[in-house]
Order: sequence, then structure tokens, then C-alpha cells
Amino acid sequence: MSQCYRVVIDPQAIRDLARLHPNVRRDVLNAARLLEDAPRPPGAKHLDGSDYRLRVRGDYRIVYEVDDDMRMVRVFAVAGRARIYDLSRHRS
Repeated sequence: MSQCYRVVIDPQAIRDLARLHPNVRRDVLNAARLLEDAPRPPGAKHLDGSDYRLRVRGDYRIVYEVDDDMRMVRVFAVAGRARIYDLSRHRS
């Protein structure tokens, strides 16, 4: 099956990933890869505009946007539940 969307991880999200335990990081990256074929999977919550939030391992969140015209998913924040919304509010 061909990949429908391209997943791009912003520099801030890469820094967020580096702070995670390796097992959590692996699970987050696997969840992000699945967004290639299903950018709005069951369980993803629609936030403002084109932003979505996906839960991983219960306490961790991926916040991303979907650009259907460009067929791209841009991950801009990855963090635990307590920090994620502050990070997503301060993105550029």
C-alpha cells in the first residue's frame, strides 16, 4: 500500500522526542508513522483549525496539523499530558 501523506516532524517536536524515555519515543514515532496512511485515526481529537491531538501510551500526546492539499501531516509538539497544551499554544 502506498503512503498517502508525508509526516514531517518540526524541530521543536524532535527536541520533545529527545526528552522522552526510549520506549515512549519508539511508541510515539510508531504512532506518527501510522499517520501516513490515516491522518485522522480513531481516537484523534480535532482541536482548533487544522490541529489534531493523538494520545499515545495514555499520558503522552502528539499535536499535529493535517494539510490535505499538500497531503502532509506536520507534527509540532510531543509531550506528556501536563505540558502538551502549553507547547502547542506557543508554536509559531
